[in-house]
Amino acid sequence: MASDRSANHALTADDLAAHLRRAGFIGVATTDRTEAAQAWFSDQRAAREAARKKREDDGPPPLGLHLLVGPRFGEMTKNAAKALAAGKIGFAEFHARKPA
Repeated sequence: MASDRSANHALTADDLAAHLRRAGFIGVATTDRTEAAQAWFSDQRAAREAARKKREDDGPPPLGLHLLVGPRFGEMTKNAAKALAAGKIGFAEFHARKPA
């Protein structure tokens, strides 16, 4: 999730698959994971309040996505959830391999 438009590299699943093929990857298979992402965000919303209270008491957890994404993880997650709910984004899983 880009912090501004210049860092936005979002692609459609078809465009990303085409880029992978042009880069020499074969066996490009795509699975739409939008429904799973919607369920995940819904589950996260339900757990967010309890986690907020725990963070206030104990501080952030020692491991988690916040370590990979950084201090803007909460903001980025909220933005992604809104975009997903509005149908502006989807989530896809790609499997491909590059021959030796």
